[in-house]
Amino acid sequence: MGNVDSRAKQDNGYLYIQCDHQTYFPGEDVTGVIYMRVTKAFDAHNVEIEVKGAEKSKWTEEVHKQEEVDGEMRMTTEHIKNKDSHHIYSFKGPCF
Repeated sequence: MGNVDSRAKQDNGYLYIQCDHQTYFPGEDVTGVIYMRVTKAFDAHNVEIEVKGAEKSKWTEEVHKQEEVDGEMRMTTEHIKNKDSHHIYSFKGPCF
């Protein structure tokens, strides 16, 4: 199963999700296997899973300007750094 992300570890064990593919495209079903390792006994009637999806992007824009400096026209380039994020998906439901 590989290394377990520290965010998946809980007091009673951990949860690991292994998707069938590394990349999915809009409209595709995400499929895979959910592994749950329990290290201590505990009472439970069901197990629910909550999945949230988000996208993050960063990009740089180049802006070219002509400016007059000491009577001469000069071209300058400004680099503008941008970033954005969007919440794109949320699901909570029974696993079994």
